[in-house]
Amino acid sequence: MKNLFLAIILIISFSVSNAQIKMMIDTEKNEREKIDRFMSSGYSKIVVTRIDTDEIEWQQDSSKVMSVNIDKGNNTYTEINYSQPYSKTVIKLDNSIVSREIYNEKGQIAGKTLYYYNDAGDLAKRELYFGDMKAFDEIYEYEGGKLIKMKYVMSDGTLVSYSTFKFDNTNNLLEEIKYNADDHAEYTYEYSYDKKSRLKQERILIGKDNVTVTDYSYNNNNKLTEILTTSKEKQTSDIKYTYQGVNISEEIYDTPELKTKKSYSYNDGLLSQIKFVDITETNSYIWVYEYIK
Repeated sequence: MKNLFLAIILIISFSVSNAQIKMMIDTEKNEREKIDRFMSSGYSKIVVTRIDTDEIEWQQDSSKVMSVNIDKGNNTYTEINYSQPYSKTVIKLDNSIVSREIYNEKGQIAGKTLYYYNDAGDLAKRELYFGDMKAFDEIYEYEGGKLIKMKYVMSDGTLVSYSTFKFDNTNNLLEEIKYNADDHAEYTYEYSYDKKSRLKQERILIGKDNVTVTDYSYNNNNKLTEILTTSKEKQTSDIKYTYQGVNISEEIYDTPELKTKKSYSYNDGLLSQIKFVDITETNSYIWVYEYIK
């Protein structure tokens, strides 16, 4: 059993340690902004229901997709995903996120992350657990207020990998180089920006020949309009955005052909529904958001 646990930890450590740090940081930032938005909305619960729209009205099916419970008294944000596999995520806050716990459908803890911050309020360490067993630490190092290094360290102190970072004078990330425990560079991520400090291009280099390039485009209102990714000069994905007032449409192309379209509708600044259209499987459905005081 112990050997199985160690094997699982090694797999998780490998996949996480090879993750792109900028993407992880952006995901954390977006999640925190979402939580702050919900916590300040004045609502205590949000329920998301799926309604299948490709059937005739009297046959339309509906099911609960997700619910969010906001407990301001205990600074707790709980999100339940009812789709398979079921999961419940409990996030505890104290100005910043201090812990995240994920439970399975049996109420057992599947994973946990503990957050620690330095005196400047920057993230200094994350402890990651598989179930109740500690898997590894993410350790963040700063210089002059800027992140310069992040290390993945197993619970026994073994270094798995680390990344180094370079920023420009406006604190835009220019480069991340990911090294293995033997100090060999395995991945390089390069970022460039336009005159308005908007992300313009991202390059991922694995060795010298394997290069993936993602280009970002914006409209005159500084809104993102396209994310185009190519590898060896062939398109691998394309996401396009169009705007109508406060509402947003997102078209996802995994190949040159359109695969999925999402339409986001807002009411009083809050997301009211998302319509999904899957072109390949010719089905459509809507997520409807209900906000409860």
